[in-house]
Amino acid sequence: MKTLVPYLMFTGKCREAMEFYARCLGGEITIMQTCGESPIDFPPEAADKIFNSEVRAEGVCIKASDNPAKDGQAIVEPPFSLFVSFTDASEYASVGNKLAEGGHVTMDHDGAFMMLTDKFGYSWMLTTDTG
Repeated sequence: MKTLVPYLMFTGKCREAMEFYARCLGGEITIMQTCGESPIDFPPEAADKIFNSEVRAEGVCIKASDNPAKDGQAIVEPPFSLFVSFTDASEYASVGNKLAEGGHVTMDHDGAFMMLTDKFGYSWMLTTDTG
């Protein structure tokens, strides 16, 4: 089984946006993890930026983070990604390999999380809890 969720990226306003969306949708913030709390090393100045967040409301799920920048340029363009979660590791790997054909993988974290840009220029985030 897999699920598809929109993943939004902000330039420092992720927390504010997710609090706003939760209020508007009558939902709740179920994840709000800072870069300082993440398993990835970020520069100290990014410690308070949002690494991963999630709002859930009836029938709605939105994920988001603060899009990190390198030399003033956002790393992920456009600032939107399609986030797919897999329960089957082999399906995760197969889909990831297919989506990367003609595109490029920007991050592969221990077979449990992958970011890639497909050949059409769209960003994908794939994850599996079986990693």
